[in-house]
Amino acid sequence: MHQFPVKTALLTPPGRAAVAVIGLWGEDVVDLIDQVFASNTGKSLVELSQQRKLEQQIFYGRWLATGEDVVVAQLDDWWEIHCHGGSFASQKVLDSLIQSGNVEVISSPTAAKRIFKTGWKAETQSLLSRSSTDRSAQWLLRMLQLADTFAERLREELIADTARFGLTLKQMLEFAEFGLHLTTPRSVVLCGQPNVGKSSLINAIIGFERSIVHQQPGTTRDVVTSLSAVDGWLVEFNDTAGLRDTT
Repeated sequence: MHQFPVKTALLTPPGRAAVAVIGLWGEDVVDLIDQVFASNTGKSLVELSQQRKLEQQIFYGRWLATGEDVVVAQLDDWWEIHCHGGSFASQKVLDSLIQSGNVEVISSPTAAKRIFKTGWKAETQSLLSRSSTDRSAQWLLRMLQLADTFAERLREELIADTARFGLTLKQMLEFAEFGLHLTTPRSVVLCGQPNVGKSSLINAIIGFERSIVHQQPGTTRDVVTSLSAVDGWLVEFNDTAGLRDTT
């Protein structure tokens, strides 16, 4: 099987954002970045590496393929490229990396395992990249910070006190539904008699006219879904046709 010398992945969620982050792994990363990045000092990363250690250093400059200003940094055993957010800008950076060298694009979960080494933290990071509200992101970030400590506690309980270990797992499972809804929206269905204001209520909640409103009963015929955030939690609202007695 062919082995790519450099692997890359989009580390931030796809879609609208202020900043997008792309990760890079491999021995040839510095040479690859030098082909497509011009630092504001005018020196290549190879030249800079001869002057000082690149690890934990931040470099500002221009991405040659797009002409936009970017930040490049090395963190431990991987590199990051910080560019403008949104799918278009990040994809342009990824495309230029692929065209410049022997590069393989890997998935975000695979990249998370490379960064965090452990499955628990990698899964949490993957969920964090898919969170849609500040509130859910704060919970996931807190879980990420506590992952190592909690995993060590579980290991100690498993060895020293299996009964306590079983109780801890049971307590964890009580929060399973809460955990699932950190990235999956709760589903709310509005149903009732025709022409009582279901569509108007959904439009008022989400802040724009997603559902058609008309005085004539029966305007809504199919289920119309809308995503919104309520008190920091993602909710999917479902507008339904009015209930009526038929044969």
